[in-house]
Amino acid sequence: ALLLELHYDKQEILEAYLNEVFIGQDGQRAVHGFGLASQFFFSQPLSELKLHQVALLVGMVKGPSSYNPRRNPERALERRNLVLDLLQQQGVATAEQVEAAKKMPLGVTKRGSLADSSFPGFMDLVKRQLREDYRDEDLTEEGLRIFT
Repeated sequence: ALLLELHYDKQEILEAYLNEVFIGQDGQRAVHGFGLASQFFFSQPLSELKLHQVALLVGMVKGPSSYNPRRNPERALERRNLVLDLLQQQGVATAEQVEAAKKMPLGVTKRGSLADSSFPGFMDLVKRQLREDYRDEDLTEEGLRIFT
């Protein structure tokens, strides 16, 4: 830790941590960093998240599986609200902002997938090609898995 602080300031260390921290799992692919997690859980870039969404991601750092909002929504909601209270205590958010954020639902997408958000142009091309080569019934009923 001392060597890190000699070479980097606290802001750089925090930024590196936030970009690498484990926040979840997408099949066999680990979700590391707040940017990827915002796409996975909310299908939005991190810069567009609201206070209640950021608080949920922050709360998940302690236990990504325990506080997974898709598997444990009640636990995730409690943890999110705890983070919101701490943000208020630290003066990061006002009481009004926190109360409004607590009234918001978790707001995660039903099923996370990083495939669509990582390369949208390529995914559109693949989907178009599949629709040309297969019947609609084959695509919706057979459970195809596409590996690229």
